[in-house]
Amino acid sequence: MRKDYGGGGRIDALTSKRCYKSAMPLEKAYAIIREESGTHFDPAVVEAFFAVIADMEEREKLNKMI
Repeated sequence: MRKDYGGGGRIDALTSKRCYKSAMPLEKAYAIIREESGTHFDPAVVEAFFAVIADMEEREKLNKMI
């Protein structure tokens, strides 16, 4: 079984509106990536992906305080 190394492309595919589907909410897409960790995605990469997301959210929060 092949595991993908990252979830970025999958996040884009899930959260983007297409002519054949609506855009999925970001939190639901994140849940799918977490569920597929260890089967479709390398768990270490999923962990790193969400660490970057958390860092970006923290920076955004701090920027709003400035």
